Amino acid sequence: MTLMVLGWNTIESHCQQPMSVSSKMSFFRAQSYVNVAFTIGICRLTSSSLSLEAARRERERRNLDAYNQNLERYQQERLQDIHQFFQERQQIRQPQRCFH
Repeated sequence: MTLMVLGWNTIESHCQQPMSVSSKMSFFRAQSYVNVAFTIGICRLTSSSLSLEAARRERERRNLDAYNQNLERYQQERLQDIHQFFQERQQIRQPQRCFH
């Protein structure tokens, strides 16, 4: 509303003659269309940014899932390496029996 009054005062100050009632109504109607368009634009921007935020969160979730899978695979491989190491060590400790 403040913008409408400021706009109206600016228009009246530049006009030589007072504006007719229909001109005033046209101005306020046009100003209300601008306000509606502005509101729609803000809603679209908000919706767009919410969509971008949801996409970012989904991407982060997928990256975290992939990281966890890689970490789990790495841990399994290290456990297998450790198990194999101790098996080989156990075999070295056992005396070799030769049958003649």
